Amino acid sequence: MARILLIDDEDLVRQTARTVLEYAGHTVTEFSNGKHGLKWLETNTADLLLTDMLMPDADGIEIILEARKQHPALKIVAMSGSRLHELYGTPTPHWQTAQMTRLMGESQLGLAEAPPDCRPRGPG
Repeated sequence: MARILLIDDEDLVRQTARTVLEYAGHTVTEFSNGKHGLKWLETNTADLLLTDMLMPDADGIEIILEARKQHPALKIVAMSGSRLHELYGTPTPHWQTAQMTRLMGESQLGLAEAPPDCRPRGPG
């Protein structure tokens, strides 16, 4: 199955995700600290990065950008239990994809083409 790098500062989220993923047959390496997870990626590979978006030491955008530099083909899932819309804008049906596309660009996200309602619309 897949080798998954899991980065989340919330213990319960990490433990729950790890339990579910390992039960499904995946191998999970976890870190509560984004910088430690990025350091691990310098010498290791994963099939999937599952990262929280809001953490005290490194936010999800920083982690995703650096992970893409180290491993351009790495599949990434960004998640958060926080109220990201308070930081990045009003939610829409594809709100997170739209915000990530706006902040990082389609090529940085590895999107061939963003869905029409996720295209960047300028600042804000």
